Amino acid sequence: MASITKTYRFIFKHLLSYLSLFITSIVVIYAGIIPLFTLIGSIMLRLAGVRYLSNTNFVEVVTNHPFLDIGCLLLILAVIVAIYWQGTFLFLGIMQINQGKKLALNSLITLSFQRVRHTFGRAVGYLLIYCLIILPFGGLGISTPLLNKVRVPDFIINYFLYENRPLLLVLILLYLVTFYLGIRFFLALPLIILGRSTGRQAVQKSWRLTKLNFKTIVKQLGLLIVVNVGLSILGQALILALQALADHHLPASWDYWAASINLLLIELVLLLMSIALGTGSLMIMADQLKNQASFVISSRKLSNQLQRLSYQSGKHWWFKALAGVLFLGILGFNALYLNGFFTSTPLTISHRGVNAKNGVQNTIPALINTSRLHPDFIEMDLHETKDHQFVVMHDENLKQLTGVNKRPHDLTLRQITRLTARENGTSAKVASFDDYLATAERLHQRLLVELKTTKRDSSNSITTFNKRYGKRLVANHDEVHSLDYDAVEKLKTLNPKLQVGYILPFNFIGVPQSKADFYTMEHSTLNNSFLITAQLTGRKVYAWTVNDRDVMAKLTFMGVNGIITDNLETLQRTIQQLNHHPNYVSRLLNFTVELG
Repeated sequence: MASITKTYRFIFKHLLSYLSLFITSIVVIYAGIIPLFTLIGSIMLRLAGVRYLSNTNFVEVVTNHPFLDIGCLLLILAVIVAIYWQGTFLFLGIMQINQGKKLALNSLITLSFQRVRHTFGRAVGYLLIYCLIILPFGGLGISTPLLNKVRVPDFIINYFLYENRPLLLVLILLYLVTFYLGIRFFLALPLIILGRSTGRQAVQKSWRLTKLNFKTIVKQLGLLIVVNVGLSILGQALILALQALADHHLPASWDYWAASINLLLIELVLLLMSIALGTGSLMIMADQLKNQASFVISSRKLSNQLQRLSYQSGKHWWFKALAGVLFLGILGFNALYLNGFFTSTPLTISHRGVNAKNGVQNTIPALINTSRLHPDFIEMDLHETKDHQFVVMHDENLKQLTGVNKRPHDLTLRQITRLTARENGTSAKVASFDDYLATAERLHQRLLVELKTTKRDSSNSITTFNKRYGKRLVANHDEVHSLDYDAVEKLKTLNPKLQVGYILPFNFIGVPQSKADFYTMEHSTLNNSFLITAQLTGRKVYAWTVNDRDVMAKLTFMGVNGIITDNLETLQRTIQQLNHHPNYVSRLLNFTVELG
């Protein structure tokens, strides 16, 4: 507990210095590095003639585009360099602040770049392992938005949770192993950045030191996280309570200004939590390394060097200007947010035609039940059969729902529609698309049709689908999407009036070059950059599969055009609450949920 108290004492004693340090890091990463790397990635794809990058073409791109492979490897290396710079910048800055010495941001930037140039080469092997494996899963001591895409998507986790339990044990084991390695390598990064160790030497020293103090480090880090989260929740709860009083007892014009102040306070609390976690982690590291003479001497030399540079530096007018612009930007954002500018009304889309397990997925009875709730779309899945018809089915094997170990391509439509599907304690006949579409038309229910393609599809399956159903789908204002990029391009070419979308299970390098009218993105890898870029080019973005209320609120705040969910009523209630309860305490609460 002493280290936690010490952390907060230092933070409040040198609050302005910590704020300037962390805000500079955030601005450089979000306003500079991330947009630059995204632009470079897009340019590389264009030059290579690759219109998209997804799991469906990853192997083909790797095997057939060697220059693009080299470019991507260099870009990954550049990302790691940026992460290393961020860690170096923060470590040096916190060290200087905690020693009570003068901190000039321009000199800190200079020394951090020098340090990266001198130490990166000897540590690159370790950093590759640390940044790409340990940090995304069990990383400790540094947090960076540069690794937001290096994570296990939620749909894979859900697959392990609900459809393949044995592999869930493998995933849990992976997290435990990486967390353990994160602890054992916990001291390696400061030994490289602040000391004179190579990557190998740092790993060996960290492994030896953490072996003796493993439990202590885990307890200290655990306590740090618990205290920070607890204080954050408490602080935000108090602010929300004050706003509730303002909403009920202050005049209408005054409660807005109260909300503006309270929103700034919430943002400050969130920033302080980030600062406390970073500072506290470094203090724990320093405490574990205080008896390492070489580390102490090297750190002292770096501190003195930074001090000399700071005295030589002029006034950092540029930071004051940047801080002013940033503060005005925050005020503008807060004003727009409190007035409901960012709160969108996304389309409600029922995943596989069900709501809260109210029937068997992709069946007509479930369609009828769910349509009574009036979703904007009911999403459903199609497979081609042996006789080149289309059956409503998600899985490539019928066994899970029907007990028959056959694929749709193995049976005719007549054979498949005789089968009974069972799920959620109910049963229903497998439906043909003709019957499903006719029912949807009778109910005036729009459909979002997912075309499932396989290597066993007939060569003209997309042409056949469009010829049979294209005009009806356009007339009904239905939409179609697919994981198959070529199918999307072909269908849009055949039927320009039809709304066609491309499904991306993972966001690699931004928006693909495509004829698609919209993109359906797995929600856990969807970010503002992808969303803004897509919408600026006239494309909608749907998020899937979103079953958590907090995630629904976050995506609504981000401005997605549609949300695909298994819990339709939850989504509808969430949207209604966000859009029809404009009191300020509600908006502040949504902010804490969405961004906190």
